[in-house]
Amino acid sequence: MEVDIAKTKGVLVFINDLVNKDALGELVLRPVALFKGKVNEKTFFSAFLSPEKNKVVKVDELISNLLLGNAVLICDGLSFG
Repeated sequence: MEVDIAKTKGVLVFINDLVNKDALGELVLRPVALFKGKVNEKTFFSAFLSPEKNKVVKVDELISNLLLGNAVLICDGLSFG
C-alpha cells in the first residue's frame, strides 16, 4: 500500500491475514495522512500512535517482523543511521 508522509513516498508492507487492518488504519495510516512538518527520526516515530514501533535496518529483521504480524513502513530517501 503506497503512502505519503510529508511529501516523502513510502510503502506500507504487511501480511494481510496477520494484521488487524482497523488498528493499522487508526494507529498508522491516519496519523501518517495528518503528519505535517519536517521528517526526522524523532518526528517520524512520534507520528505513529502504535505503542510498538522500531527501526529495522536489515532485511532479515524486516522479514521477521512481517512474519510476526507487524506492518513495515519503507520510505524512499529516509535514512536515520
